[in-house]
Amino acid sequence: MASTVRPRNDPGDRGSLSVMVAIMMTAIILLIGLTVDGGGKMRADAKAHDYAQEAARAGGQAIDVSRAIPGEAIIVPKADADRAARRYLAGTPVRQDSIDVDVVDNGRTIEVSLTLEYKTVVAAFFGADTISVQGHARAGLVHGIRNPEDAP
Repeated sequence: MASTVRPRNDPGDRGSLSVMVAIMMTAIILLIGLTVDGGGKMRADAKAHDYAQEAARAGGQAIDVSRAIPGEAIIVPKADADRAARRYLAGTPVRQDSIDVDVVDNGRTIEVSLTLEYKTVVAAFFGADTISVQGHARAGLVHGIRNPEDAP
């Protein structure tokens, strides 16, 4: 006659799986959050640079017509470049108080710097609601019919 031996439950193992699952789920949620918010920050960074580049181009189109038509100089006054760049950026989510437009190289180069805010998705649960990203771009004026002036 065979005896039936019941396996003895080891009370030391009770609940150990739930602790491991809790730790693993926390790690997985953090990795997902890093992926989502990291990717969002990278997209916001690219957008900030795109907005800055387009604002610099818009500022570059505000040439001083009174000097350009007679052929004296192709330059952009700082006030006109600033106004044109800000007008372009008015329809974007760029913080208006962060826009800096500068005209250098005797009015032939426009530089734009700005700040864009990215609203986090997962990091918001840990207190980081937004991430600021910077955008910077430069646009230079060239003119000519066959070849741009100063072109190689």
